[in-house]
Amino acid sequence: MSGVAASEVGRPGVDDALAGLGGFADRGVRLARWLRGRLGALPWWAQVGLVWLVGRLYTLFWTLVVLQHQPSLPALPNPGSYFDYASIWDGGFYRQIHDQGYPSTLPLTDSGRVDGSQWAFLPVYPFLVRGVTLLTGLSWPVAATSVSALACLGFLLVCYRLFRLRQDHSTALFAVAMISVATTAPVLQFAYAEALAFFLVAAVLLLISHRHYLAAAPLVVLAALTRPLGAPLLGTILVVTVASVISARRAGDRLQLGSLAVLVAAGGVGVVAWPLIAAMVTGVPDAYLATEAAWRGGLMLGPLEAYSGSLAAIFEQAAPVVGVVGVLGVAAVMLSRPVLRLGLVLWTWIGMVLGYLVLVAPVSTSLPRLLAAAFPLAAAASGASRSRAYRWLLVVALALSQIVYLALLWHLSDGVHDRWP
Repeated sequence: MSGVAASEVGRPGVDDALAGLGGFADRGVRLARWLRGRLGALPWWAQVGLVWLVGRLYTLFWTLVVLQHQPSLPALPNPGSYFDYASIWDGGFYRQIHDQGYPSTLPLTDSGRVDGSQWAFLPVYPFLVRGVTLLTGLSWPVAATSVSALACLGFLLVCYRLFRLRQDHSTALFAVAMISVATTAPVLQFAYAEALAFFLVAAVLLLISHRHYLAAAPLVVLAALTRPLGAPLLGTILVVTVASVISARRAGDRLQLGSLAVLVAAGGVGVVAWPLIAAMVTGVPDAYLATEAAWRGGLMLGPLEAYSGSLAAIFEQAAPVVGVVGVLGVAAVMLSRPVLRLGLVLWTWIGMVLGYLVLVAPVSTSLPRLLAAAFPLAAAASGASRSRAYRWLLVVALALSQIVYLALLWHLSDGVHDRWP
């Protein structure tokens, strides 16, 4: 009797606790629905702006966490400063360009080969930051990271409009969220040129998609002088030009031949402008290529040699199999339905970027950052399923991979040049 009585006495308390938890869960669900409704009522640009803000704060938080474990080194005498920490690696070369410009003679190593220098880094980003520092009086680290963060906002806004050409609002917004928290998203707010370059590239792709060829032409040159993306841009322009000519003739539409010719010319200028400038200033015909080769021990590599050579160093006898699998993987991505649904312009850009990297880039720690140029893949991944769980899983997985990227590749050690992000 006593056990039954105790059971009966205890049950109301348990029931009350469960009822309380249930009520709390219900209030949480109602709050989430209310919040989603309120956020969903915002204009598209405000929603993208929130995605940008959350992504930048997320990166800031984890950068500060990693920074707590960064010892003081000659290359980073003040590890307690976020702005200094966000300005290392390539940011150091951009700062030299900002402060000193480009050397008129190429620096040489003790063995007489061309050494690494500012000539491997393109001028638009550091010169833009120089303008900001002159106007505002801000230091290089603060100005450079601010320019990158604002360029990232512009990039995400243009990306959304670009993705909306083929996708609904939710799909495009999730794609933008994936880009905002992706593995290498930190460089979009660090002293790197990626955010500005991707903003210009996205604007070019959007303008070309709307057939505003003349408006796109100057941006093509600027993009090619911000990051070495001139070759894939020219390839994309040529494919779009041929497709436009064929489509116009079949449909009997007016062909914007003059505008397309200007766009093609701009693409050509983007490919050759910087090598020619480097050659004229230094007096060395292959100044730019020789400086780029300095990061490979001075080796001038032909097409596929960087890719095949790096695979041989990593996988040894298995390298040919891994290399073929990699190329087949690229082909599979390009022929997948989600990528094909992006349309000719984005599909071509992705293919040009992936093909260009296979031709000229080694498999290294820099590869994830270089792959970020194929950012429309985020739209393809987001559009592969309408499941919210699937899309959130992608966002969370990318956000977690960013922590690994910061912890492993952004952490300086005594062998500062042993790794390169």
